[in-house]
Amino acid sequence: MRIGVLSPELQHSCSPSLQVPSSQFPTPYRQESSKIDRLRTSARVTSGSFMNGITCLLVLVFGAYVLSGCGGLGFGTLGQSPKVRVFNAVDNQSPITVTYKDSSGNPLATSQAATFAGVPAKDVLIKNTNATPSVQAGAATLFTGTPMLYQVNSRYSLYAGGVPGNYVAIPLNDDVQKGTTATSLDVRAVHVGANTPAADVYIVLASPGGVSGTALFTGLTFGHVSAAGNSTVALDTNGYGLLAATSNTFYQVIVTAHNSKVPIATTTSILNPTVYYTVVVYDSGNGTGVQILSDR
Repeated sequence: MRIGVLSPELQHSCSPSLQVPSSQFPTPYRQESSKIDRLRTSARVTSGSFMNGITCLLVLVFGAYVLSGCGGLGFGTLGQSPKVRVFNAVDNQSPITVTYKDSSGNPLATSQAATFAGVPAKDVLIKNTNATPSVQAGAATLFTGTPMLYQVNSRYSLYAGGVPGNYVAIPLNDDVQKGTTATSLDVRAVHVGANTPAADVYIVLASPGGVSGTALFTGLTFGHVSAAGNSTVALDTNGYGLLAATSNTFYQVIVTAHNSKVPIATTTSILNPTVYYTVVVYDSGNGTGVQILSDR
């Protein structure tokens, strides 16, 4: 009876007590065993190089991620990209969209449609770069706004308003700076009504309501935002000022012509402390409209 010798493959799979030194294999088996060892070595080297490449790639991606978070390269994930909300107060145009282009004229993104005196369901995400808004109604471009640097980890609102030949698109940074308390909210105002005169803005308790006390913002004119010169409270660099408020309470926002006590627009809304708001004054038909928006 002929006794066979274990092949190298089987020999390696056996327990140590059954393994036979490869030097005792016949010459053909020793040659095959040597080939297998070389293949294993090559595979280990190739695998190591591949893993090293993957590691380097991950390091580079993570580095770009960190830099983008610091406003460096702008490679940020979608969650970090600048978010822009659009408010439509354009000459009763309904709806409008806004396309953002970089400094070379390349499109970056287009907003969802915004109905008149409204905002889209979702903000538009753009890149960390200087971008110029182009406002469209259907296929027609109504006007182009001015460029602004939109930065990662920041939120913005673009207030578009006016009439043919006198449009504005005002981008505002919604990031909070002033800080609120448990008994106060932050509020600012923007005027985008070309046919609306310089305005005073009051925010009062809805009950009893009506113009009373001192206007929060005074002499606010078309194309302008609340600032030190038109506010009766201290403001931060984004135009927000503190206002005492009670939780879940109805407040009335009243707009009058400057130095008048006669309302030209009003709206009522539940306001809450620790929240940031923007009052928007705009043209509405043959009159004036006003809304107060939560800045998320």
